[in-house]
Amino acid sequence: MKERTFFNAKCIGVGEFNMNFLSKLTKFFDFMLDIMFVLAGLLLMFAMVSISVAIASRYFLGMPIGWVVEISAYIMLYITFLVAAWVLRDDGHISIDVVILMFRPKIRYLMDFITSIVGSIVFLIITWYGGKVSWDLFKLNYFTETMLELPKCIFIGIISFGSFTLSLQLLRRAHASLLKFGSHIEPEPTIRSGDDL
Repeated sequence: MKERTFFNAKCIGVGEFNMNFLSKLTKFFDFMLDIMFVLAGLLLMFAMVSISVAIASRYFLGMPIGWVVEISAYIMLYITFLVAAWVLRDDGHISIDVVILMFRPKIRYLMDFITSIVGSIVFLIITWYGGKVSWDLFKLNYFTETMLELPKCIFIGIISFGSFTLSLQLLRRAHASLLKFGSHIEPEPTIRSGDDL
């Protein structure tokens, strides 16, 4: 398992205390991502069971359960933003390997760094804007115009929270890419026997 860090303490010259703090912060963040992943799994199981019960109730008892479709849609939203940072941590997001593998490793590390920084900035903007909108909806006591009439702030709030965790994970990825970029040494070209000099 690869070691995960927020920052390399030797690289930035911070003391032993700060290094321990960052290590604990990294472990806490990873633990939080794992908890979010488990919560998303439980929500998915609940959605599967509730949809199955709703189908059975409709066809065998003639009694449809109206709230199941609405709750399932909200669950899909929650699952997306709960697991996005967890998937990124393990490099599970889709990438175009055919193009990326054409570049030398040092260029790939630089591209990872740049895209991670840009992605982190974008998700921090979404975090700020989503948090602002969610707070406004909470203050206005705004509810969805659906059967369940749930507070709308909880749906914008998960977008803001998930975007924040994703931006932090992108910063971690940018830092790891920068370290790889700085420590990578291009191999010397080898001359095979029989090749002309």
